[in-house]
Formats: sequence, C-alpha cells, structure tokens
Amino acid sequence: MIEQEQHRFDMLRQGPCMPSEYARDYYGMSWPLPEDVRPDYEAWASRLRCQSSCGEGQFSRYELERFFQQQNITPKKWMGARLGMELTSFDTLLGRLKDIGMQPQRYVVYSDLVAESLFADIVTNLPRLKFRIF
Repeated sequence: MIEQEQHRFDMLRQGPCMPSEYARDYYGMSWPLPEDVRPDYEAWASRLRCQSSCGEGQFSRYELERFFQQQNITPKKWMGARLGMELTSFDTLLGRLKDIGMQPQRYVVYSDLVAESLFADIVTNLPRLKFRIF
C-alpha cells in the first residue's frame, strides 16, 4: 500500500468522524456543506435519534452517506465514475442533458449532488451505453 492509501485506511479504522479534507477527496464536495444543501442536511440530521458528535472541522461519514441514501442522491464525482467519466466530463454531460431529451432540474438536486435516477435514465437515453461496464 502506498503512504496515501495507508493514511486513508487508518482514518477509516478510527471511526465515523473524518476531517473536512476527506469530503473533498472522497466525495468531491466541501465541508461544511455548500449553502444549497446545508439547510436540508441540517433539518434531516436534527431528526436523527443519535447524532455523531464530531469535533470542529470534522463530519460523520456515516451520517452523510445515510443522508445520500435516504434522499436518493449521490455525489457528482461518484456518478461520473459510475458512468466512466472524469468530473469535468460529467459536468459537461449535465450541461447537455436537454440535448438528449432529459430535464436537468430533475437530476441536479444540489451543486455537488445528483439524483440516483440519473444513471438509469442516462443509459435509457443513450442506448449505446446499455451494455458497457464501467
């Protein structure tokens, strides 16, 4: 394992609390969350029975990923990877959704997060992707 991989592995073994830099590296988003998603995340988190108490400048990856799952959203970085794209290419695709008959407002939920349904709908609207494995 290279040093960076070992460092990340050690962080994951320490529990749910991650430094803010991890959000940028792993999810492709900033922490604290951007203004467009923060109120929704905070409202969602306030309803949790047991909230993680991470220190200043840290966040609970368990809670953040649970938010993604319950809201049926995923980071743009991850969706791009599922489609075999770099983030810049994926952003270009998002900007051209109308060109293939898709409504961007249906999929671009927040600045750094997209609806999970985008993956299946992209494959439906771009049939040549149907049998590709990324």
